[in-house]
Formats: sequence, C-alpha cells, structure tokens
Amino acid sequence: MFCENHPSTNNGFILILPHMHTDFNFPLHIHKNYEFIFVEEGCLIAEINGFDYKLCKGEGVLILSNQPHRYTTPEHSKSWTLLFSSDVIPELKQIVKKCPFSPIIRLNNPDTRAMLLKNKNNPLRMRSILYDLVAIYCEGEPAPHLISDDGDVTVKIMQYISDHYAEPLTLKEISHSLGYNYRYISGIVNKLYKLPFPSIINSHRIHRSCALLDKGENTITEISMLCGFGSTRSFNRNFKSIMGITPKEYINKTK
Repeated sequence: MFCENHPSTNNGFILILPHMHTDFNFPLHIHKNYEFIFVEEGCLIAEINGFDYKLCKGEGVLILSNQPHRYTTPEHSKSWTLLFSSDVIPELKQIVKKCPFSPIIRLNNPDTRAMLLKNKNNPLRMRSILYDLVAIYCEGEPAPHLISDDGDVTVKIMQYISDHYAEPLTLKEISHSLGYNYRYISGIVNKLYKLPFPSIINSHRIHRSCALLDKGENTITEISMLCGFGSTRSFNRNFKSIMGITPKEYINKTK
C-alpha cells in the first residue's frame, strides 16, 4: 500500500486519463483526489476499505479521498479513469462525512467518456458531467461500512511506507516511529493487505521500479538500489514473481 501522488490536488483539478487500461491490476494505495473508474469491457474487481466490488461492462466506482483501494482483473477488462480534487464538488464532502453511499455507479449515458474527452479543456462542462456522476452516486444505498475508524492511522502508515520504502522496514519500526502499539498497527496492516509484511514492501518497491523503468533514465542495477533491493538478482527475482516478466522484458514490452 502506498500514497500515490497525482499531478495535482489543487482546487478545480479534473483529469481524465487519455489511455484505456487493458486487464488493469493496481496494488493497494490511497490519494487525496477522488477517483472514478469505469469498465468498458469485461470485469474488474475493486477493493475499497477491505470490501470487494465486482464491476462489469457499464459499471464504475467512485473512490473517495484517502480510501485504501486496489484493482484486479480476474480474466479480462478494459477501463478508464477520471481524477478530480475534493473541491470540485464541495457538497460531496458534507455528504460523505455523514455516510458514504455504495461506490458502484452505472452510467445513464453511455457516451459519458466521449463527452469528458471532448470537453477536457472546458472546466465548466467537466464540472457539469461530474455533478451528474455524483448525483447518481447519491441515489445509491448508504454504505456506513466504508467509513474506517482507523482512517487517519491508515493514511499515516501508507505515507510512512511511501517515504521509507527504499530502506529496511519492519512493522515494529513503523509502529515505534508513528507512536502506536505494535499489535494495533499489525492488526490494521493485516486487515487491509491480507499479505505478509515483506510481500507488501516488495510489491510497493516493484511498483516504484516500474515507474523508473518507464522513465528510462536509470539502469536496472541503479533502479534495484534506488528501490531498496540489496542486489540486482533479488530485484529480478521479485520483479518476475510480481509482474510475471523480468525487468528487461518489461522494458521491451513498454517501448
């Protein structure tokens, strides 16, 4: 799990990612922006605050600010993503403070994505479309289970991992640094990740390494060191275990 840094969290920030995701898989993470992901084809599993939601063609989910979430594709999916700051629709803040609704949204207008792309440079049009999405969201069933009592601590844990992933990390070190009981921190992490802590850290490191490989500014050996692996051999082994291919194969695939 990690804190993902999007291009902006400024007031009025709206961004529809131009590319379509194919067979989308993304590890557990949080960010301050709201996120809407919509499935155009196949099925996608969205895990939000530890609860799974199966999305099929024509369905999407609204992710609220600082909600831990991840995506997995069981077989095949095509999807697209829209990001916007919490200040774009101020009313939404007050709504979710009381009780969030079911995150699943079925678009009434199948041409919404085309409308968003067409109007991506027109903030007023974009805001209008977002209000339609939020209106559909607010017509859903209340979902109080999506409110986490450990929300603030979860954010602190994620931020700590995000800041220190390249260093040797243990849960005891995190609990000591944050000033919380070890069992309490361990319980939160186990509930969210459902994975051994070394696997969590390695998954985070491999995701960060993919971003560096995409940039192409560092060698594989340099990236292995920057991402906290003790050797290139360890990096290659963990990369293939998580990504299914070697770093070199990843570079060739993404060229």
